[in-house]
Amino acid sequence: MFYRRWHRASVHSFSARKSDSIFRANQELHRKPRTLMFNPVRLEEIVEEVKRMGIDSSRKKFLVAVYAFRSMRKSTLEKKIDVYRRWGWSDQAINEAFRRYPMCMTVSEDKIMSTMDFLVNKMGYSLTRIAKQPSFLTRSLEKRIMPRALFARELISQVEAEA
Repeated sequence: MFYRRWHRASVHSFSARKSDSIFRANQELHRKPRTLMFNPVRLEEIVEEVKRMGIDSSRKKFLVAVYAFRSMRKSTLEKKIDVYRRWGWSDQAINEAFRRYPMCMTVSEDKIMSTMDFLVNKMGYSLTRIAKQPSFLTRSLEKRIMPRALFARELISQVEAEA
C-alpha cells in the first residue's frame, strides 16, 4: 500500500519534468513493444505519414498514432479515409480528427458508417462536432452512444416543453 502511494507520487513528480514525453513513450513501448517490431521501411513510411499529419514526435500521442497506422495495411487505411470523405469530411477534418484521437482510424468501416449515420441523421449532430470529438467513433453504438444520446434528447425535449 505504501509503495503504491509512493510510486504514484514519484511518477507524478517525474511527469512534471520536461522529459515527461520520453517517460510516457517508454511506458507506451512497455505496454505495446510490438509497435516498433515491424518492417523498417514500412515503419519509416508510417512515421513520416504521422509527422505529415501534424503530430508532434515528442508526445505520447505520436506513438499511439504510429500504433494505429501500424495495425492496418495502407489499403485498409485508404478505405477508412474514403469512408470519412463519403460523409463529407475534408482532408483537413480527417487530419484534425486523427490529431485529436488517432485511434479513430482503427475503427472498422461498418462501425464508422453506422455511428455516423446515427449521430448525423438521427441525432442531428454536425460533422464538425464529430470531427472535434472523434472518440465518439470508438465507443459502442448500442451500449454507450445510443442510450446516452436518446436520454439527452429526451431531457432537451422535456425542458423545451416546460418553457
